[in-house]
Amino acid sequence: MNFDDIFDEKKEKEDNKKERSKLSLEGGKKPFSIYTRRIINPEELKNYLKDYSAKGLCGTQNLGNMCYMNSVITSLINCNELIYYFIKGDYKKDINNTSEIPIKWNELINKYWIEETSIINPEEFKDIISQKYPQFNDYRQQDANEFLISLLNSLNDGLKSNINYGNNDEAPLIDENKSDKDNSKIYWNYNLKINDSIITDLFCGQLKQNITCSECGETKQKFEFFNILNLPIDKKENNYVNNFQLFYVPKYGIRRTIRIVYKKMRNETTFAKCFDILKKEDKFLYKDKIDKLIINKTSNKRSQGFIDNKMTLEECNKNRNFYFCYDLLNEKQDIKIPIYLKKEGDTLSQYPIFIFLSKEDTLDNLRLKIYYIIRKYFYSPLKNEVHEVDHLTIEIYKYIKNKNINDEPIIKSINEEYKLSFKSQSLKDKVKLFIENIPFTIYLFNNNNEKDKMLFTQNFIELSDEIKEKTNINNFDNSIQSLLDILNNYSLLIEFNFHSEYINKYKFNLNIITKYICSYEEKEDKKKTLEECFKNFIKEEKLDKGEEWDCFKCKKKVNAKKKIELYYLPKIFIICFTRFNKINNNLKKNQDDIDFKIENLDMKEYMIGPDKEHSKYNLFAIIQHYGTIENGHYTSICKNNEIWYKYDDSKIYEIDIKEAQNSNAYILFYRRQTD
Repeated sequence: MNFDDIFDEKKEKEDNKKERSKLSLEGGKKPFSIYTRRIINPEELKNYLKDYSAKGLCGTQNLGNMCYMNSVITSLINCNELIYYFIKGDYKKDINNTSEIPIKWNELINKYWIEETSIINPEEFKDIISQKYPQFNDYRQQDANEFLISLLNSLNDGLKSNINYGNNDEAPLIDENKSDKDNSKIYWNYNLKINDSIITDLFCGQLKQNITCSECGETKQKFEFFNILNLPIDKKENNYVNNFQLFYVPKYGIRRTIRIVYKKMRNETTFAKCFDILKKEDKFLYKDKIDKLIINKTSNKRSQGFIDNKMTLEECNKNRNFYFCYDLLNEKQDIKIPIYLKKEGDTLSQYPIFIFLSKEDTLDNLRLKIYYIIRKYFYSPLKNEVHEVDHLTIEIYKYIKNKNINDEPIIKSINEEYKLSFKSQSLKDKVKLFIENIPFTIYLFNNNNEKDKMLFTQNFIELSDEIKEKTNINNFDNSIQSLLDILNNYSLLIEFNFHSEYINKYKFNLNIITKYICSYEEKEDKKKTLEECFKNFIKEEKLDKGEEWDCFKCKKKVNAKKKIELYYLPKIFIICFTRFNKINNNLKKNQDDIDFKIENLDMKEYMIGPDKEHSKYNLFAIIQHYGTIENGHYTSICKNNEIWYKYDDSKIYEIDIKEAQNSNAYILFYRRQTD
C-alpha cells in the first residue's frame, strides 16, 4: 500500500477523532490519568506473527558510520507498544498528509518483526529521514541522541491530528491563582492541540521550571515537555570539596595555630567526620588530644558565632568563612570570650583566640588565661637583665617546636611566674621595671567599631577606672559575671608595645600558622548512580556569570535561582546522559560508570505531579557509546521476549545485562509498570 492509497481510505475529520478515541480502551482498561489517553496491550502482538517471523531478532547492516542510526532503530523496534501500534495498523487512522516517514517506518518494522530475515538494510529509511534532516545525508559519524530526537519528531509530525494548530499561537501563561495541577492541565492540553499523536501518548513527559530573582524574590514558573530527558551526570556543583581547610588552635593558645588541609572530601562530610579522621592521622601531633572541639566561624577577622560539628562541608563552603576549632576543656565553660591581638599601630590579628570560662570563674581566671596566650611574645617579668633570654621563654619555644605535647610542665611554669609576678606582694618591687615598660595594653573594643574602645587594664595589675565605673567592679577578684553585659558587645584586644624592651622582637609574629596536610583523601567513585543524577537534576542551581536572568519585575539581568521538577513521566521514559560536554570550546566525553536499576526504578521521590503512585519502571533497552567523540561506536542492548540481546550492527547475541552498567551507557529506555 502506497502513501496515496492510505489517504484515500481516511474518513472525515470527526469520524477520525472517534476512531482515535477508541485507542484509550485497549484491553478494556481505563487510563489512570489525563496524561495517559491510550492503553496499548502489546501482548496482542503475537497474533500478527508467524513461526518464521524474525520477531525483532535480526541485525542491521552498517552503511558506513551508521551505527548511531542502527542503535536507535534496534532500540525502538523493541518498544512493543509502538511496534504493536504500527503492525496492528492503527497508524493508518492517524497518519496525515505531511510526511511519508511513518509509512517507511512501518515498512522497516515489518522487516524486523513480520518477515523472515537475519540482516536488514536500512538505506531506504535513511534516505527518507535525510530529506527532512540533511545532517544525516552523508555517512559521517553522528550523535544517536540527535537521530532519536529527529525520528520521534518525524513520527509525531506525520501522525498528529492537527497539523495547522500552534504555528502562531503562544503558549499559555501561568495563572498564579490556580494550582499546579490546573496549570499543568492547561499546558498539557495546549501541547495536545499541537502534538496529538501516539508519540505524545507514549513518550511525552512534563517538567515544571521555577526561576527566582535573587534581588526581588519574584518567581516565574512554566511547564515544559520532553520526549527524551537529558540528564547531566554531574551538575555544575561538584560532589566533592577540594582543599578544604580548617584551623586548629591547641589548648591554651600557647602553641601555633595549625591550618589543616583536606585534599578531597565529600560534600556531605561533617566536621565531626573531619575530627575523626585527624584522630587516625599518625603524623598529626594532637591526634590523641582531640576530645571535644568547638568550632567558630570567622569572617573579615570577626567571629560570626559557633557552629554545630554536624554541619557539612557543603554548607560551610557556600560562604567565604574560616573555621577555627578550639579545645573545650570543660563542659561548664559556656562563656566564650574572643581575644584579638595586634601590634600597636598595626591591624588586628587575622582571627580571634577564645578563652572559655564558667560563671563561677573570676576576672583573675580571665587574666591568667590571657597570660597563657600572650606569654610567648615577651620576656619574663622576673628577669633583672632583660636583654638576656630568660629560662621560661626558652622552655616555651622548645615546647612550641618539639613533639612533646605534655602541657602540664609548661602550664605549671607559666602559673608560677604569673603568681610571683602579679599575685605575690613580696615580689611586686621586682616586677616594677616590667610594669613601667609593660609590653602590652589590654582594651575592650566594640565589635562593630574598632575605634570605639575602652581601657581594660594598662598594667595588668589593676582594672581601669573606666571599667570600674561602668561595671561596678572593684578588682580582679570579682566574678566574671560582672563583665558579661559589656562582653555581649565588646571583645578583648591586646595591643603590643613594640618599643618595650621586653618584647621578643625576633620571635614576634601574631599570624604565624603551621600547615598540616591530611593524608586522608576521599576516593572519588568511578561509578555513579542514576539516583544521584536525578538528585542533581532537581537540585536548585544558581544562574550567574553569563547565565543571568531577565527579571520582568526588576527589568534587568539578575542572578537567579533555577529549579526543575519532574511533574509527569511518560509510559516510555527515555533518559539520555549528557556524556558530551563543551570544555574550553572542545567537546569532551564523560567516561563515568553509571549504576542504574534494571527493574523497579522508582521515580516517586523525584516527581511532584498527581501520578506519583504510578512511578515504577523497568528497563527494556540501552544505547551504548564506545570510544571517543572523534572515533566512537554505537551498539544497543534490548530485552526481547524476556531475554537480553546485544545488537552490534549486523551481529546479534545474548548478553548478561549487568555488563551494561558501565561508562558506555548513553541512552536508557524504561517502561512504566502500570497503565
